[in-house]
Amino acid sequence: MKTRGARPLYIDARTRANVAVDGPALRLDQRGWAPRWFPLGRISRVVVAGDAQWQTAAIAACLDRGIPIVVSASGRGIAGWIVPRHARPRALENHLHELAERPDWQADIDDWHRAEERRAILALLRKIRMRARDLRPDMLWSRVLTFLDQGWCGVTADRIERLLPLVIALVLERLQAAGVPPETLATTSRASLVHRFWEILRWDVAGLLRGAGYGPGLPMGRRDAADFLAGNGPAIEHRLQGLTQRLDLFLAEEGLRRP
Repeated sequence: MKTRGARPLYIDARTRANVAVDGPALRLDQRGWAPRWFPLGRISRVVVAGDAQWQTAAIAACLDRGIPIVVSASGRGIAGWIVPRHARPRALENHLHELAERPDWQADIDDWHRAEERRAILALLRKIRMRARDLRPDMLWSRVLTFLDQGWCGVTADRIERLLPLVIALVLERLQAAGVPPETLATTSRASLVHRFWEILRWDVAGLLRGAGYGPGLPMGRRDAADFLAGNGPAIEHRLQGLTQRLDLFLAEEGLRRP
């Protein structure tokens, strides 16, 4: 059971690390460090990068306590994630199950996704004072990154890739708490609900990066990414809560329209 005030655990295994369960805590043994213990009740989510070997019991202990685990790719971005089972069904879970029973469910969720992403795009363009006629996300995203680079080619994209696993872990935790079923959260395709939330939130993340005051051209390390999310987590969580509520309302309204 996670306690109030639980925090994310970031494991940066630049040297080989072993993660085991030791009573009510995770034990982290890493070359060059003294053993460290992290009480499971104080962990909200786990993001791991590098050469980390997990005992099956440690993974099970996290999942039993509702703690999702996100694995960073070897370079940038994300390799995948593991999500717990739910203990209690919630309204959003029921709405998603009802949606999946309809033959045109994909089109319905596409409509919600497009509307929310357009809302996020317009908010970012206003914030950074950028003009754009073509608002198609795939076309506009690269233009926005170039605009934010301020002449330093690729630096914003690199920062976004650093933040991706951390934001995905937060999305998993919040969607799980909202009642999204585990089989939905476990899907990793681009059409998955988790990736749809990321494609909406990435515009907010880009705007937060613009206001974070990072010097042009300065790289973002893993510690920098963790510090950024610690400082901007409340804003992202607020957006996540709004998105989740609007998705729940959208699905409920769609259900009422159907015979």
